[in-house]
Amino acid sequence: MTGGAPDSEYTQFGTLKVAEPAASPQILDVLVAGGGPGGTAAALRARELGLSTTVVDADDLLTKIRDFHEGKDIEPDYGRGSDGKPFPPGGALVTALHFEKWKREEMLTRWRGFYKDHSVTARIGAELTGLERQADGVWLAKVWSRRGGQEFEYRARNVILALGGSVARRFDIPGDLNGINFRLDRAENFVGGPALVVGGGISAAEAVIAISNAKVKDSDRTAVYWSYHGEALPRVAESKALGAAFYDAYVGNGNIRYLARSDPAAIFAGPDDLDYLSVRVDRKIIEGRPIESVHLEFSKERVIACIGADLPFQLIESLGAKVPMVNDKRWMLINQEGELSLPNVFLIGDARGGKFLRCTDFNNQDTWEWITGPAVNRNIKNAMWEAVLAVETIAVRAGNATAKVALLAAPALAGKRLEGAAGAAVAPAAKATEAAPAPKAKEAAAKPKAADPLARALQIAGYAGAGWVVALGAAVSMAAVLLVFQYGQPRIFFSMAR
Repeated sequence: MTGGAPDSEYTQFGTLKVAEPAASPQILDVLVAGGGPGGTAAALRARELGLSTTVVDADDLLTKIRDFHEGKDIEPDYGRGSDGKPFPPGGALVTALHFEKWKREEMLTRWRGFYKDHSVTARIGAELTGLERQADGVWLAKVWSRRGGQEFEYRARNVILALGGSVARRFDIPGDLNGINFRLDRAENFVGGPALVVGGGISAAEAVIAISNAKVKDSDRTAVYWSYHGEALPRVAESKALGAAFYDAYVGNGNIRYLARSDPAAIFAGPDDLDYLSVRVDRKIIEGRPIESVHLEFSKERVIACIGADLPFQLIESLGAKVPMVNDKRWMLINQEGELSLPNVFLIGDARGGKFLRCTDFNNQDTWEWITGPAVNRNIKNAMWEAVLAVETIAVRAGNATAKVALLAAPALAGKRLEGAAGAAVAPAAKATEAAPAPKAKEAAAKPKAADPLARALQIAGYAGAGWVVALGAAVSMAAVLLVFQYGQPRIFFSMAR
């Protein structure tokens, strides 16, 4: 567990050792499920407002940050883009979370240190498995301790679910998946031969950049290949900082090859008794002939699958919350305060999804509306905003009128009404409308997206004003395609299939 806190910092059952431990009250004011940036912000805001709180996490505190490669720069808008929003206001503890750019290791040390220094109770390896509302309105939360192998119970007046996109996806292909990397611990492990990154998200882009830089540092002339379903560069490059970093690596290193419209096909043993992942990069259908496909083979040890995580719909439904189906797809549904259909149970952060439903009445679909766009981009800063707003709502309901700090400063989120709502399914499809963007965002939205990855990265980085950009991008892209068949290429084979 690279970057994980040493076991000496926790008890046998995963409870973090803090500076001044205190007995937990019989009924917590706030139970936070999830110890990422959102959950951490929620816990510290609760602490400075005098609300008793405990954080439980199925894995570790700041797991997502921990799983980044060593030395990675973490920025506040890390995630799908930035809307220029500042950090949420608050007291001294919330303000201490504000940062401009930290190394991964510095962020882990500082933020975990806040738990210890301010005696915020946290338990890792503790998975929320159930919620039952008692007769007095208090929630009975059931938590399974993987470390202790037993179930714990917490009673809490309010619950904040900061679960993230917590259900990890796996490959659904034939072959032995053992040995495939599903996160990037050390980019250096992919030096020495052609490497493959699968996925179209932020983690995949970060892995491509990190491996590209590691190969250059080690004078490794082989390339890193980026496999994704889409035609153009994945929308991960909506992050300006990431677009600039990709541009630097793509042009400066010259070792990134992209495999648009490609799919992992199978894992098999080669004639050298090593396991390879086969990626289909082209498929031709000619009437009257067998289907012809082209595959590249990569050594399994140099493959990383950054295929993201699904929203925790199953858990949310099992807790008893309403999760509507709209156009044969499930969506998270919250009210204006961020609560699920369960009273005093709030949903924040990545678990909401990049697009979700908001309502004033859970049982009246005429009040449902879509929320999407830059104002709810899934990044660290927005997760912190949603966390602080949830805690302040809890404090105000408990009679603390002075808790309204972020609540007074929060920008309004514009939504678009759900059209044609009737029953569990809605038809025709409701077209999403983004919340009103700032002038710069509106200007950017009007620009056509370049299909070529280099041109797209340049466009995101702010160099799209001249027509030569697209031409240069196309020229370099063609050169990259030609170079695929030169030094450092993966094994390639053609197949005929019925």
